[in-house]
Amino acid sequence: MPTWMMWSLLTVVMWGFWGVLSKAAVSNVGWDQFYILSLPVLALLDVILILTRRPALSQITGRQFLITAGAYSVSLIGGLSMLVALRGGKAAVVVPITATYPALTAIFAWILLGETLAIRQQLGILVTIGGVLMISL
Repeated sequence: MPTWMMWSLLTVVMWGFWGVLSKAAVSNVGWDQFYILSLPVLALLDVILILTRRPALSQITGRQFLITAGAYSVSLIGGLSMLVALRGGKAAVVVPITATYPALTAIFAWILLGETLAIRQQLGILVTIGGVLMISL
């Protein structure tokens, strides 16, 4: 199995737990408290990353910084909006709906990056849309 596939599968498992644990957390605290309580964990991970990987931050261009900041910002907004949705909705409904973002990623990659979508990928997008409709009805 390729290394990228192992990392992809680990992501799926971790995000599966994330949805359930996030629902449990926001059932007891607000989404804003959830976010604030997660900041020390993020700071610790940042320190570990800096100490173990020693990233060359001085080599990052302004454009790279803006793209990275934009990517993090939309990720953060998406994560926070999911927490708000979990506060009022069932995890079994909210998480699968929010997990359809790869279909949008494929469409945006086609439009913005010029990537091609094979017929099976286009069909997968349609199936994803159908799945969202089935889950949400």
